[in-house]
Amino acid sequence: MITFPPSKTDQAKKGVVLSMVAYFLLAISKCWIGRWAHSEAVYADGLNNFSDFFLSGGILIAIIIAGRPADENHPFGHNKAENIAALVAALVMGVASVQIWSGAVHTLWDHTAKAIHPLAIYLSIFSAFIMFVVSIINLRLSRKTNSHALQANAYDNRSDSYVS
Repeated sequence: MITFPPSKTDQAKKGVVLSMVAYFLLAISKCWIGRWAHSEAVYADGLNNFSDFFLSGGILIAIIIAGRPADENHPFGHNKAENIAALVAALVMGVASVQIWSGAVHTLWDHTAKAIHPLAIYLSIFSAFIMFVVSIINLRLSRKTNSHALQANAYDNRSDSYVS
């Protein structure tokens, strides 16, 4: 049986699916541990990971659309779908960064904080490591596949690593 090498679209899809799995598992963990450990920061990071999960789903759809061949309505192909997804990803990252900064400023003025369990800190460190590794994998895949949407996703992975 003849096997063909995976297409660039398939490789880019695998990178986005990797992000989605990591985001989903970390989001559930952070939301649960964040509430249990009285850490609003970890809980908010979990909510951010849920939004990133859905954003990655949109990027996956864009990569699938961009992989379609040219047709009557799109004689030059569907490649622009990736550019649109990359733009949306950049806008979402900008909005998320504003929300994180505003939450941090609000927390500085809140004097009713409870003691945070150390597990929240360990989860944040673990999450930072996982998302940094995912960002490296996706950045390499984006260069290999020339996928701007996957590159934007990789930068989002890296920024989430820093946030954690």
